[in-house]
This record gives sequence, structure tokens and C-alpha cells, in this order.
Amino acid sequence: MDINNYLDHTLLNPLASSDDIKKLCEEAIANNFAAVCINPYFASFASKLLKESDVKLAIAIGYPYGYSPTVSKAAEIKWAIDHGADEIDAVINLAALKSEDFSFVRNDIDTMSRSAGMRGKTLKLIVEESLLTDDELARVCDFCIESEVHFVKNSTGVIGTGATPENISRLRNLLPKEIKIKASGGIRNTSAVNALIEAGANRIGSSSCMNMI
Repeated sequence: MDINNYLDHTLLNPLASSDDIKKLCEEAIANNFAAVCINPYFASFASKLLKESDVKLAIAIGYPYGYSPTVSKAAEIKWAIDHGADEIDAVINLAALKSEDFSFVRNDIDTMSRSAGMRGKTLKLIVEESLLTDDELARVCDFCIESEVHFVKNSTGVIGTGATPENISRLRNLLPKEIKIKASGGIRNTSAVNALIEAGANRIGSSSCMNMI
């Protein structure tokens, strides 16, 4: 299996420099990766580097904990798209979910989905699957279905257990096939990638993509 077009070449280290981002984009272009995933600061810079390629620019929003106000996330999404983003990797509000403020969570997800979708861009919603109870995850997946989210992503890779075939299968069983799944967190080799794809992942986010080619 050619896994390169599954891979989101990721660099979200807060100490990353423009030189690091340039190298990331050059590697993604050379290896036909699906996307690069970076923080908003580098959106314009990376967009210019990727302009003549098929590599998508994914920008992390509300990263890593998702507890910024919904209006701030919507503004971040608009800004990212205005500066070249093709895809948005946005984090749900875990604090609201754990507080059982489900109407807030539903509105937060719907607002982010509309903010991306109305501009024709892809939303990958990060749910921190490993930290959720069965009921919490089922509710979030229902909200994702209602809001027509494009991808559900299991983890930021910052907290929780990251991606396992069991995590991805758990999501796949709760989502219709038209909602894709992105696996992320601790993915470092091709055997892990193949297992996650077999479990139902459509995209793989990793900072170790160059170890997989």
C-alpha cells in the first residue's frame, strides 16, 4: 500500500522556526503527502511554499485544549482560510463536554463546521477520544453527524493515549462512512499506519512521516 497520500506531515512544536516549516513543506511536496499540519502563525508562509503543489495546508485551531470561546475559534478559522488554509484541525471544548454543557458543545462544533464548510474547506474535528466515556463520545459523534463534519480526529497527540487500532475502531463504529477519520498521536512507523488504516483511518497525522517512506 502506498501510504504517502494518507499522511499529514505535522509540525506543531511551539519552538519551530520558518526554516523548519520550509523543510516540512519541501518534504511534503517531494513525497506527495496529503497535507502539512502547522500552527496559524505560519499559514501565509506555508501557503506560498505549497502553492504549486497538490499538498493541502492544514491549520490547527483551538490547539491543544479547545477551551477558547467559540467566537474566537470561528475567527481563527476565518483568519486561517483567508491566509491559505485548505483544511482546519480544530479541537472540541473538553471542559464544556465534561461539564455536561451539551448545548454549548453542539453549538461549538456546528459553528466550526459552518465556518469551514461555508468557505468550501475541510474540517477535521479533534475529540480526544481516549479521554471520553462511551456516552460522551456517542454524543460528540452525533453532533458531528448533525453538523456534517468532514473528519473526526481521535487526538491532538498532546494528551490522552494517542492513536491505536482500538481507538479508531471505536470511532468508526459510531460514525457513518461519509465522515472520515484521522488518526493522530504517537504514530511513528509504517506498521502502525497500516494497522490504523485497516481499523478505519482515512488520514494519518504524524511528526514522523519521514520515517515511514
